[in-house]
Amino acid sequence: MDQINQIPISQIIPGKNDRTVFDEAGLRELANSIKEHGLIQPITIRYTDDCSKFEIVAGERRFRACKLLDLETISAIIKVIKDEEASAITLAENIARKSLDPIDEARAYQSRIDNFGWSIEDIARYAGTSSIHVRFRLKLLKLIPEIQKLIRFGNLSLGYAQILADATLDTNFQLTAFATFRDNPKPTPGWFRNIILDLKEKQDQGVLFNGPLFDRIEKSEIKNQKIPEPPHPSTTTPPKIGHTIKEIIRNQMSFWEGAAKQWDVIGKPFKRNECQSAAQALNLAIG
Repeated sequence: MDQINQIPISQIIPGKNDRTVFDEAGLRELANSIKEHGLIQPITIRYTDDCSKFEIVAGERRFRACKLLDLETISAIIKVIKDEEASAITLAENIARKSLDPIDEARAYQSRIDNFGWSIEDIARYAGTSSIHVRFRLKLLKLIPEIQKLIRFGNLSLGYAQILADATLDTNFQLTAFATFRDNPKPTPGWFRNIILDLKEKQDQGVLFNGPLFDRIEKSEIKNQKIPEPPHPSTTTPPKIGHTIKEIIRNQMSFWEGAAKQWDVIGKPFKRNECQSAAQALNLAIG
């Protein structure tokens, strides 16, 4: 049985986590649970290369939640392991907890291929999933960043994303596919598959933007296609959802925390901080 140690939080640093986004509301809930029940599962750590600190192998959310509580120490299991084994443990925990969005999951798989030469079967075994699942997630990385953002935030379902990713369309044809999907108020998988097949045929034939399918879409719109920006305190009023004032404020806090997460993903820290400040101001309002 692994020995559990009490390690000063100041001596621990994050490791190479596959997760790129941490939900502030979720971390606060986890912190409240730890405050009430204690840390049920210790984190797993290993020594850094220079042995001056410890690096997290598994449990960064638990670590961050304990920091929110201003705890001085945290229960931890120290492992003496190399990079590849640490990577396998991190992947297994993240996939088992279903804590990665589809794009982070795909990047996690690709990083193991690039860094350790893992095969699809290796990844499936360590992640506890199927080879087919791994292959589909990896295909998502062929989609352009704008489409990946839609998938990350749930604005394009994985079913439609799979149809699009399977076709290996280039940037312009992907944007055309999305514009066509967006303009259909009642899309169906069969309809979208036919659209993609038509686009794929045109791409293979070297056809540019012409023909009946493109008559409804301006070239400038395709070229300048942008995903709507997340909410921001200067432009958005949060919805009033709840039966009491406290419920409404808590829901508005979650709204701004979610917006902060979206700004963080697209690389705009100042707007992220402004959304976080809006959430913190609401938190102060309810004490």
